Amino acid sequence: MDYYRIGMVIKELRLQRNMTQKELSDRICTQGQLSKIEKGEVIPNSSTLYELAGRLGVEISYIYEQAASERCDYVLETFAVIRQAIRDRDYAKVAEIIRNEKSNPLFAAPSPRQFLIWHEGIVTYYIDKDREGSLKLLQEAVEITQQSHVYTERHIEILNSIGIIHLEEEQNEKAVECFLQCLDLLLKTPHDIDITIKIRLLYNLSKACHLLKQYDKAILHARQGIRVCKQCETMYLLGELYFQCASSMMADRRETQAIQQLLEQSFALFTMQEKSAFADVVQKQLDNLRQTI
Repeated sequence: MDYYRIGMVIKELRLQRNMTQKELSDRICTQGQLSKIEKGEVIPNSSTLYELAGRLGVEISYIYEQAASERCDYVLETFAVIRQAIRDRDYAKVAEIIRNEKSNPLFAAPSPRQFLIWHEGIVTYYIDKDREGSLKLLQEAVEITQQSHVYTERHIEILNSIGIIHLEEEQNEKAVECFLQCLDLLLKTPHDIDITIKIRLLYNLSKACHLLKQYDKAILHARQGIRVCKQCETMYLLGELYFQCASSMMADRRETQAIQQLLEQSFALFTMQEKSAFADVVQKQLDNLRQTI
């Protein structure tokens, strides 16, 4: 058995019962240990699992049965396919999957249903060009966790999607408000958050501030994102953050040498990551900059 599934089943049961990690773990284990169990980072011992099952109102055998079920695999695999299609901007594929799975009882529980509604909102915007319909679906997805006052990674990611649509619609002040709300919620989550979410939020916030010509703030948020990347030793969006910082500095007529250094760092990262289209854009900016020196 993949023991990650045990953590997933525990988390799903907890969210269905509108319980926080603190409430579930109280006098059983630490909140940090429960977070690791739910993420599949540690395997709970039998006594801990027995007590968690009791508080969740199920037999320990139920958790094992659900974790061993192929249905769990199917839901996780569907999530993975949808996420990859979103990264590839293959919105038609996402729409087709949602049509096929919307009436599937495996996706009737709050967590899977929320995931489908969230991505239905995204494809409604990019395929149907229906801003109002998209925002309505995304808000519906948000309310599934908002009712429990438990702010999960997904809750924040859905709010980030709302902010991106505001950006697409040039509603930049609303976008800034949304991204700042997400960053505030990060501080209130009861467990460790995937650091890429914070990096993505800082990048989007920097872009939105840039579009509002708030260049000082745009540079500040881009530098915050760069600092997080370095602290966590990740290259996720690092090239984009260097480029965003350079772009805001150029718009604000900052010192040319510092801008050139940022662009060179961005170009090196895009080249290493084989993001040729991004590297070409940076190269053109570098060429133009060097002509002015």
